[in-house]
Amino acid sequence: METMFNLKDLLETNRKLFYEGNSIWLEDSQGNKLPPYLPSPKLVDAVNLSIFLENRPLLLKGEPGCGKTRLAEAVARELGLDYYPWYIKSTTKAKDGLYTYDAVARLYDVQLVSVDKQSESQVKDLNNLNQYIRKGPLGHAFENEKRTVVLIDEDDFLLGFTGSLQEAREIKEKLKLFLAEKLQLELSPEKTLITHAKNEAANFLGYDILVQHSDNKHTNGRRSINGNVALRIPASFIEEKCALYMKNGKPIHRPELINDDNFTIVNIYQSEYRGYVQYYSLAQNIAWLQKLQWVMGSSLMKTLAYKHKTSVAKISAKYYKTVKLPHGLRKCVEITVPRDGKKPLVARFGGIQLKRNLKTTIEDLPTKRKPPFRNELIKRLLADECEICGATGNIEVHHIRALKDLKIKGKKDLPLWKQVMSARRRKTLMVCPQCHDAIHAGKPTGKRIY
Repeated sequence: METMFNLKDLLETNRKLFYEGNSIWLEDSQGNKLPPYLPSPKLVDAVNLSIFLENRPLLLKGEPGCGKTRLAEAVARELGLDYYPWYIKSTTKAKDGLYTYDAVARLYDVQLVSVDKQSESQVKDLNNLNQYIRKGPLGHAFENEKRTVVLIDEDDFLLGFTGSLQEAREIKEKLKLFLAEKLQLELSPEKTLITHAKNEAANFLGYDILVQHSDNKHTNGRRSINGNVALRIPASFIEEKCALYMKNGKPIHRPELINDDNFTIVNIYQSEYRGYVQYYSLAQNIAWLQKLQWVMGSSLMKTLAYKHKTSVAKISAKYYKTVKLPHGLRKCVEITVPRDGKKPLVARFGGIQLKRNLKTTIEDLPTKRKPPFRNELIKRLLADECEICGATGNIEVHHIRALKDLKIKGKKDLPLWKQVMSARRRKTLMVCPQCHDAIHAGKPTGKRIY
């Protein structure tokens, strides 16, 4: 803390910005609010040191999902700076950071003029190429008069070439020299590896990448896979993810989900499994995820059985159903919640086709399994709606010590608020001030109007 205090004085003396690391609420790509971003003191020091040095970029290293990407947006939000993210893909070129030229738009304008659908005066000056240039994140930052935050993600890359080990080492040294001299960056020694793709797999972004070789695989009388690059799921990934749902070699229930309703529990398991399948849609051995599906399905059944104090056999008989899906009949866990005047809500585990999809868009693989109860509570608070009468604004939280306190001996008819909590199996209830006062006064609460 003493280092941060001295650095703060130094920045304020030089009239520079200072990042304090305040709690910032961010949003995902769909606009949903995420839990607040809270950086560590060391990370706050690193950001302020980068601000003081000005011309030195801040390089963050770490496993996917540890918060590297969110830091840049949090810094920009707190300091009131413009934020330009630049997400690197396999087709990204260095100049894309500065600008891209929209040749398709210019060709379209030229065709409109040539067929007399628009006069040349109606179309912008075709010789003015500036109107077809789309500035990239770096281009916007260079033109901005005030300081900006530019996120460059992802700096990992994989090079493949045919040649000797000596040539590979020479290329590695040239890359190291270029990054140091031109970009003031350094190669990570533990991540910069040279791998013979035929003898061992190179692990990159969670995939095992290798060059196939087999003299026994023939198509039309010829060896068909030799020299082809293959993407595969690492065996260690299957074991690692299965271990999250197992104990002593057997699937086990998840006690952190016991307080959630059946619909939420099934939805959580399905969203986690769907994320794994979606990320590895390019893998040739995607069928290996069948083992993970079985382990997760067994854990799901044990979680529901533990919640309802019954046997796994009874839960399986109740919730396993044969469902007709676009790719055929599948046996899935399915829970349906009927709604008045609307389509019922359906939560389903399983039924995802384990088939390779070369046209899929890969999203980040979730690296940590977080208890959903706190997230659900946040979402209920953000909804800002009374769960009894439906009123919005000034929502408060009513707590009870245990669900058993809802039942009173000799009294069959429970008040509405107790019925809601009992049905949801929740010890918390989001209520408006009027309903909250009525609960504590023992008076009838308002009713929801549909």
